[in-house]
Amino acid sequence: MLTLTTLSLQSYFQPPTEQEHEVLFQQHYHGPIHQGMVESLLQLIEESAGLRVLPLPFRKRLFLVVIEGLQNAVKYGHKESSQHPVVGFKIEIRKNGEARVCFANYVAEEKIEVFNHHILALKAKSADGLKQLYILRSREKVISRDTKPSAELGLIEITRCASSLRHHFLPAKNAQWFEMEVIVR
Repeated sequence: MLTLTTLSLQSYFQPPTEQEHEVLFQQHYHGPIHQGMVESLLQLIEESAGLRVLPLPFRKRLFLVVIEGLQNAVKYGHKESSQHPVVGFKIEIRKNGEARVCFANYVAEEKIEVFNHHILALKAKSADGLKQLYILRSREKVISRDTKPSAELGLIEITRCASSLRHHFLPAKNAQWFEMEVIVR
C-alpha cells in the first residue's frame, strides 16, 4: 500500500519537458490541511513577486483552481488518522506562461466510483456546457439549501479553468489516494 511519505506527486504525471522545466515560482506542501493552512498557502502564493507580473485573467484562473482544489481536500478529504485530512499540493508557474497545479488526498473507498464518473463527465463537456452546468448546480444548491457535502461546484470550476486536467486513483490503506494535475494557461 502507498503512504504519503512514499508517494510523490510525480508518481503518475509526466515530468516536464526541457522547455517547460524553467520555473518562475514553485510552492509545495505535504501534510495535514485545514482552513487556516489554505489561507496561509494562498497568501504565500499571492505575495510572490513573480506572480504579480502575470496577466490578471491568468492569475484569477490560477487562484480559483488552487482555492477550489485545496477547499475540496479540506472539506471532503478522507481523514486517515488525524482530525484533519492529509493533502499533497504543488504549484509551478513556468516561463512558458502556464501553471501546473497538482493536488492529492485520500478519498473514501465508497466515493471513488461516483467521484471518478463525475470528473470524466466534466472533462467531456464543452466550455459552454460547463458554464451551463455550473449555473444549474448553483441554482439547485440555493433553492434546496442543501448542506450535504459535495465537491461538484469546485470541480466544475477547476475544469472550466483547466487547459488540461488529468487524474487517477491509487490504492492506499483504508481509502484511495487521489491525484489530479491541472494545467492553467
